[in-house]
Amino acid sequence: MRGNVARWLTPSGYAVDDVAAAHGVREAVRRKHYDVALVATQLCGGDVATLVTDIKRGREGHRTEVLVIERALEYDAALSRLRAGAHDFLVEPLNAAEVLARVRAAARVGSLQAELLARRAGWRRSSSRTP
Repeated sequence: MRGNVARWLTPSGYAVDDVAAAHGVREAVRRKHYDVALVATQLCGGDVATLVTDIKRGREGHRTEVLVIERALEYDAALSRLRAGAHDFLVEPLNAAEVLARVRAAARVGSLQAELLARRAGWRRSSSRTP
């Protein structure tokens, strides 16, 4: 699966860093900013919500949209991951079109959120200068 995801995303201009375990994901997001992180549940030993929370709490985590890849759809587990900050989830088996569409959507949402935060900061600066 991991190799497929990289093959599907790189032709569309996405850089893909393939990390094999949850501790590697934590280290990677500490070192650099990612617009989107795809996290497979089998990498996390079942504690995906904690990994999602760790990613979102990182230095640039608020700017990283997390997509969780599930082996099977379990509503309670999916809801806990969404509550922890995941943007969305995908259920295996994956296909190229769906992965690409979800990554594009997540990246777009992240970009719009960053734009809103920048505008909000600008409004605050301008309103603090108003007599």
